[in-house]
Amino acid sequence: MKAMKKAKNFIVAVLSIMALMIPGTPVLADGVDGDSTQDKPYLSLGADLKEDEKETVLNLLGLSNTDLSGYDVITITNEDEHKYLSEYLSANVIGSRALSSVLVKSKESGYGVVVTTKNISYCTTGMYRNALLTAGITDADIVVAGPFSITGTAALVGAMKAYEVMTGEKISQESMDAATNELVVTGEIADNIG
Repeated sequence: MKAMKKAKNFIVAVLSIMALMIPGTPVLADGVDGDSTQDKPYLSLGADLKEDEKETVLNLLGLSNTDLSGYDVITITNEDEHKYLSEYLSANVIGSRALSSVLVKSKESGYGVVVTTKNISYCTTGMYRNALLTAGITDADIVVAGPFSITGTAALVGAMKAYEVMTGEKISQESMDAATNELVVTGEIADNIG
């Protein structure tokens, strides 16, 4: 049964990657209407950012400290990362500090999920997009940034939390697990094919 589940997850990940490789393939999901979300964009900051690192991240996101009052802002801790990701990622990938941050702006219905990364070394834009679509995020502009080259795992947890804040809907543990597992399987496939 466990082997069958792994095989199914592998097939889903391969099909997702293949879809992303075909030019013009829409990457949309049903569920969340971009017009029904809150007006404020959502910002999740890594809780372990030093002040100069936070300034770098905000700059990469096109923001400053004075802009933060216009955003729903939370922090993601390293404990949050381990809580949601340790079943899927090794401790050395997660690390010991939550640094990656994510800016999520709701978009109109049909926009899709557009992901941009800055200073993220492990998670690719396609990996984030697939994981976020699996979690239920459908219409959003997402920018993930780190103060320097880092894996980006805190931002994944932060983006999923954004969905909950922006829609008022809780992501089911099953959806969170599927999204995280998809991220990991996609990463393993990418590593295996170089």
